[in-house]
Amino acid sequence: MAVPLFKQFYKVARQRQCSSPSPSPIAQYKTSNNGYAVVMDNEGGYLTLIAQKQYSAGDIFSAFLLADVAPKPSYHSVQIDERSHSTLYPTALQYIKHSCDPNVFIDIHQSYIVCLKPIQIDEPITVFYPSTEWDMSDGFTCLCESHDCLGTVRGAKFIDSAILNRHRLSRHIKRLKSESIFY
Repeated sequence: MAVPLFKQFYKVARQRQCSSPSPSPIAQYKTSNNGYAVVMDNEGGYLTLIAQKQYSAGDIFSAFLLADVAPKPSYHSVQIDERSHSTLYPTALQYIKHSCDPNVFIDIHQSYIVCLKPIQIDEPITVFYPSTEWDMSDGFTCLCESHDCLGTVRGAKFIDSAILNRHRLSRHIKRLKSESIFY
């Protein structure tokens, strides 16, 4: 019996994730033709995803698969519905950083990442974390320095609806916010 294509792809994804105890994402993705690369952020010393070609608003930045679905959030997971979290494959996508003025949106339901505005070569790829995250496992102080910076990012649960409505949001975040008591 033939193995479905998704299962074959997922198996390859897991092998790539687990093939080395100390993976070298810079070398792995720097040479890829995916339109992005993982590089060391000179300011913070963190790995970050950057564009390797120009994108226009509305372009598909990357398609992805969901892997390692779990009931609780982790540092690298993305919330995919009201009760589930998942890592994304290709694994380089885990290096998308947060910004309160993002250049991409993770469309969980369509399984792609769409550009919200033009992106230049070598520009860091950023997403508004609360667009998919209701209550994050690890909140943090945002350093994006955008005009509308939140300051502290903990998830959509802790953000006023007026602020959230300025952003493109996942369906589950819209549902959860409409059912919650506003802060």
